[in-house]
Amino acid sequence: MKKYLTILIVLIIGLGTYYIINENCKKNINSTTIDDKTTKMVEKNVTNYETISFRDENHAIYLKLPRDWKTSETNYETDERTPMLRSDLDVTDEYGVPVGSAVVTYYDSNGLTLEEWTRLHFVNDIKGEFGEDFIMTSFNSKMEKGVEIVGTNKLHPLWPVESNNIWSYTYFYYLNNGKVYEFELRLPEKYLGDYKDELDVLRDSVYFGEPFDLDEWNTYTNEEKGFSVKYPSAWNVSEHWEQVGGLVGFDENENVFAGHIVVITTPTEEGYTSSLAGQTRLENVQLSYPRIGGVSAVRICGDVPEPTYGFSDYSDSVYVMVDGIKIEMTYQETGFDLESREYFSQMIRTFEFVSAKQ
Repeated sequence: MKKYLTILIVLIIGLGTYYIINENCKKNINSTTIDDKTTKMVEKNVTNYETISFRDENHAIYLKLPRDWKTSETNYETDERTPMLRSDLDVTDEYGVPVGSAVVTYYDSNGLTLEEWTRLHFVNDIKGEFGEDFIMTSFNSKMEKGVEIVGTNKLHPLWPVESNNIWSYTYFYYLNNGKVYEFELRLPEKYLGDYKDELDVLRDSVYFGEPFDLDEWNTYTNEEKGFSVKYPSAWNVSEHWEQVGGLVGFDENENVFAGHIVVITTPTEEGYTSSLAGQTRLENVQLSYPRIGGVSAVRICGDVPEPTYGFSDYSDSVYVMVDGIKIEMTYQETGFDLESREYFSQMIRTFEFVSAKQ
């Protein structure tokens, strides 16, 4: 009798243990399923930040953005409301399209304080366009005082309700030298929570520097090759047009092949095409289409994978051609040098085509 009772107790304990383990497994499986769904909706990695700048003769603004955001300068002009920087977010939808974007723009303050200007902008522009569902607050970041405006737009009547396609907008405003700078992030509301950390870092990272004084820059002109460009007066110029694949180099070092360097070449058709094709080796590529000397160009920058010792680990190249003249401007960098990158961007803006000697 005792033997059968012992067996019965063992069976009961065994079944109970199986039930508990089975239920826990179900819970874990369910939890994993939910996590998988979330992961499929928003696949985000650990965020690595990089300081981005826009600096020319009128502006010098700095901010931290995720490296995975595809950030580039736009066809910026000197009039207000023209975006200076544009970013595509690192998360894409099921079609591979970035779920949102960010831009940096500026306005003339018209002599108003930041609070006065943003109040008018809030009432006349944002509420007028999006409605009442927006909130404005002031903040003091680590470096600058600012104003934040956040909210969502209404669901468009033509969108199906089940699409949940309500867009969220976040704005940060800063005042510097009579200009109001606006950072705008727009994305579907369902993704907003995934970018809270990025927004906090960005808001606290903004600061301003000194614009370039182009009166202190020199001008290099080569009528035979058909172009001119301004460059920092502290940099050296090295011409090597007599050699195959001739070039002119600009650098803070006298040796054209040392350190950070800007090189301008006028390649052949074959060399131009080959160089463009070679940019496919780059990683974390950023592609933009600036205007160079009034002509549309292609700008490609990115990290050089496994660079050989002594060679660059970052490359930024611009390709443009007009009236049979092909120009390639290339910036090579070892390590991270934000100021030299700014110099190269400003050189691109000052590039001009001139009448070539016959």
